[in-house]
Amino acid sequence: MHFRSATQDDLEFLIQGFHETHGGLSHASEEEFRGRLKNDFFVQHPKATLLILEEKKDKVGYVLFSQSYFASTGPVLWVSQAYVAPEFRGKGSRALLNAMKDKAKELGALRLIWATDAKKSALSPLWKRIGAKDWTSDYTFWGMKP
Repeated sequence: MHFRSATQDDLEFLIQGFHETHGGLSHASEEEFRGRLKNDFFVQHPKATLLILEEKKDKVGYVLFSQSYFASTGPVLWVSQAYVAPEFRGKGSRALLNAMKDKAKELGALRLIWATDAKKSALSPLWKRIGAKDWTSDYTFWGMKP
């Protein structure tokens, strides 16, 4: 399996993943979301990195991440969304996470960080098996609209 940069040809796959992971596009119409993807990712200076994981020609999943820096730990990759197509679940999730670990090393990141919906913890055992740590006792994540 390997990563490649997402292209506009991947829009349907990206939208499918967003529907499956978030239960729809409640914050925007599908047309608005499609336009946002085009304007934010398929431009000369994208807002974040959007990669497709493939096995041969099959789309296994995708990951959306940005590079950041924590004063206490150094460079990090912050994963804001990851998706594995239903037909690849069981082997694709591990492959996606291992590919992200490799990408983090390639980019010089010292940490790979993601947050999950507390109500959706089915993958927690997998994350523990690949060496991820639950940092919820150390950190609380907050957010607000600007």
